[in-house]
Order: sequence, then C-alpha cells, then structure tokens
Amino acid sequence: RQSVRTRATQRHAHITRIRHIGIEHTLDTVCPWWYSSRHHRITQPGDAMNTTSRPTLRRRILISIGMLLFVAFGTTAWLFWPATTWAHRQELNEAERRWSRRQFGSYYLELTDKRCPQQIDVRNERVVKVAPNRCDAPPRSIHDLFTLIRRDGSVAQECIFNGCICDDIIRIDASYDPELGFPSRLIVRIRAQANWRHPDYWKKAWQTKRLPSCDAMVEGSKVIQVVKITPVP
Repeated sequence: RQSVRTRATQRHAHITRIRHIGIEHTLDTVCPWWYSSRHHRITQPGDAMNTTSRPTLRRRILISIGMLLFVAFGTTAWLFWPATTWAHRQELNEAERRWSRRQFGSYYLELTDKRCPQQIDVRNERVVKVAPNRCDAPPRSIHDLFTLIRRDGSVAQECIFNGCICDDIIRIDASYDPELGFPSRLIVRIRAQANWRHPDYWKKAWQTKRLPSCDAMVEGSKVIQVVKITPVP
C-alpha cells in the first residue's frame, strides 16, 4: 500500500511537471524575454503560478507610477501657469479691444525687427507694400503682431534634442500703447523646454536615473519695436 501511494505521488508529480514544462515552453515561445529573465527562479512546479503573476504586478506598478506622475505634472501646470497666463491674456484682449475701436482702417506702420527698419503700407490689416524690404523677417500688420503674441507658450519646433526630450517653446513679452492698444514692443524668445509628455523623456530618465534637462540648449531672442503709426485717410 505504501508503494502504491509512492507511485501515485510520483505519477502526480510527473504529470504536474509535464504540464509545468508545457507552460514554460509556451512562455518561451510567446514571450522569450519574459521566460529567459525568470527561468532560474522556477524551481518547483508550484512556483510557476507565482512567477507568472510577477510581470503583471510589475507592469501595474509601472503604469500606476506613470499615471501618478502625469496627474502630478498636470495639477502643477493647472495651479501655477494660469496665474501669469490669464493676466497676459486679459491684457492682450483689452489691447485688442482698444485697437478695434480706432477711427481708421488703413495706416503706415514703421517698425524695426531685429534692428532692421521697415515702412509698411497696411490697408484693412493687409500688407500691400513695404519699403525698404531688406529685412529677413516678413512685414507684418498690427493684426499680425497680435497673432504672434497669441502664440506665446506654443511649440515653435518639436523634438530638437535627443529624440523628443526637448521642444523649442516661443515666449513673448509685449507692451501695448495705452491709447490705441497696438503692440508697441515685443520681446520674442525661443527657449528649449523639457517635453515630459513624450515617452523619450521618461526613457532617458529611466536610463540616467534623473530627470533630463534642456538648460544647455542656446536661447534665441529678438525685439520688434513699433516706431510710428500714421493713419491713412
């Protein structure tokens, strides 16, 4: 009777091992990276179930960490950015309202763009003539300047460094005429900023064990100065 029980136990263990080998073979065929990294941990048939649950648990942990980081960054942006963004937007909207109440539709616009002078003939916010036309920058109307200001904070160029770790962001500081509301002075900056929304950013952070920085990228800037506006009857 003892030998019968022993043989039955051995038979059960043999069948379990065959099933276990089948599980290993399936994992090795479908997910070789999973099996090869964990093969040495499987020492008994009962360990297969515990080992199978480990990648699922690890994947859930990584996904949870990623979601928490995304929520944290989103909350920070929502709390701190509007303080300055809304103030600039209100100032811009008020300046556009003053400009819309002007008593003329056409005008001569004199401005400098990167210290290059332009004399621009504008008819109903359309540029019809510019003299001299030796500047690299295109001639702009007051409406075009307002449009440029509204690009503040937008992406000027994507993926400028090491994949998509950094983007070029346009930043604009504007001053407005107190009477007519037109932009009298614009300081335009192009600044590299970390693109934490892209997977390349977090891949680099995982590899280096620290958050990537874009501070080493050179910042570009220019000044647009409105010298004079002359209404055209």
